[in-house]
Amino acid sequence: MQLLGRLLNCIFKYISKLINKSINFDNSYEKTLKAGKNRSLIIKGVVWTVYSIISLKIVLIGGFPNDIYTKKPSYAPKKTITRESIYDRNGTLVADFLNSDGLYVNPKMVKDAKLLQHQLLEIFPNMNPDKLYKKLTRKARFVWLVRRLTPKQKYSVNALGDISLNFIKAKTRIYPHENLMSHILGYVNVDNIGVSGIEKKFDKKLSELEKPVHLTIDARIQYILRSEILKMMKLTSAIGGTGIVMDVTNGEVIAMTSLPDFDPNHPNKGRKNFLNKATHAVYELGSTFKIINSAIALESKKVSIRDVYDATKPIKIGKFVINDYHAQKKILSVPEIFIHSSNIGSIKMIMDVGTKIQKEKMQELNLLEPLDIILPERAKTIYPKYWRKTETATISYGHGISVSPLHLVSAIGAVVNGGTYYKPLFIKDQIAEGRTVFSSKTSRQVRKLMRYNTTNGSGKLTNVQGYLVGSKTGTAEKPKNGGYDKKALISSLVASFPMHNPKYIVYILIDEPQPSPITNNLRPTGGWVGAPVAAKVIEQIAPILDIYPVDENNPAIKRAMKIPPPKNTKTKINGQI
Repeated sequence: MQLLGRLLNCIFKYISKLINKSINFDNSYEKTLKAGKNRSLIIKGVVWTVYSIISLKIVLIGGFPNDIYTKKPSYAPKKTITRESIYDRNGTLVADFLNSDGLYVNPKMVKDAKLLQHQLLEIFPNMNPDKLYKKLTRKARFVWLVRRLTPKQKYSVNALGDISLNFIKAKTRIYPHENLMSHILGYVNVDNIGVSGIEKKFDKKLSELEKPVHLTIDARIQYILRSEILKMMKLTSAIGGTGIVMDVTNGEVIAMTSLPDFDPNHPNKGRKNFLNKATHAVYELGSTFKIINSAIALESKKVSIRDVYDATKPIKIGKFVINDYHAQKKILSVPEIFIHSSNIGSIKMIMDVGTKIQKEKMQELNLLEPLDIILPERAKTIYPKYWRKTETATISYGHGISVSPLHLVSAIGAVVNGGTYYKPLFIKDQIAEGRTVFSSKTSRQVRKLMRYNTTNGSGKLTNVQGYLVGSKTGTAEKPKNGGYDKKALISSLVASFPMHNPKYIVYILIDEPQPSPITNNLRPTGGWVGAPVAAKVIEQIAPILDIYPVDENNPAIKRAMKIPPPKNTKTKINGQI
């Protein structure tokens, strides 16, 4: 614009010279007429030049936003990082951007910091007065005051008329469902950079605006799962809970929650709840592991579903004596070992199989490595460095190995779906790659055991009429000071449905529940607190997932679920291994 002003000045000087030359005081008529014509042409030139200059200025100011008249101060942020939207599997928006205005101050232009502090506190009463004053007096030309303003706040700031306050256009990441999917979505920082969850994993993809991300999560199922676990936590004064719903035919995670959770719109308020207990925490998950133990034993062909074992006495291994919590003190068939959750029977079964096969199958089921999932929050399994007879025994009933809940769910998915292991998926339309771990025969046999446990064992409260639910409970004490805390329980249940043709797994974990009226003031085991939650979840989500009730008395279904009678008798009856 300075160059334009110099050009204008030169034009006027040139015009002045022409006018002076054209004026002639000679009284000659011809000269006078010629001078008049010259003056007329000069005046027209001046008018057109001025008009052109004004037009040029209008174009420059109005048509080029990067001009000095409209561009942001050089000390302001150069660019706001934007991100693509995230949707659930049905197209429900779960993360988006909201256009907003931010407020910053230029402290070098503040005339009265105390007065401005007082005025701003009336508009923003939650601001810290001392921190605000420091910002207003800082030796800088750009200091953020508020990242996102409401229209009312912007109006009030405008009304102050203070030239040190300025607005800047911004885009703010918003999560319309607040806490619902916090541990899956994660959150972004003030600069819109992904910090955890999907936001972190797909940070570059979302920032480059390639295309929206569609999750495998169903917001409706997520809401039901989260709500039912929260209810049980409240009823039993539990410190936390975890839930997972997975499609066993392809590994897609339909819902997953970790409680307590946080609101990703305001992550700093929920820092203590950032841990994703479903994928980033590990536990000894107790008797739910007996599903895997039974599958390994039956797959080895060294154990038959018609075998029986002596569970009359505790087992002594080295210096340890292992008992049954609900001791039957009799010879038990394999199905009875399952429904009575016999540690003694489980140990004798796996001892017939051997440590080598047990460990190999654990590896095939991805139970010894961090899960291959897109979420950055992945736990390392804790298992014995030296895997000997004692470790083989305790792992058979879910102690001595700590895995994440998602580890367990994906492994059990392979047991019930016909024998194929799928890694857990969180992004829709990902290709499901499976590998065979168990035979279809083994899968059918374990499904019978799970159904038998629902009708005759610890999973009775999971029985939802018409959906042919199969289940297994687990109640494990938390490790403490080299031993176990009998009052700090991990009470859980894993269920699959419908068992004649499994489609989904529902997993429920309640962390440190307390005796309450819902448990008849008894020990809050997985059967008391996990089973009823799973039943309520299945009852509500089955219609949404297009699973129709079946006639449980249908002869074909009854044959498919029938438990064969015991046949063989094992010789290990002295209680020693």
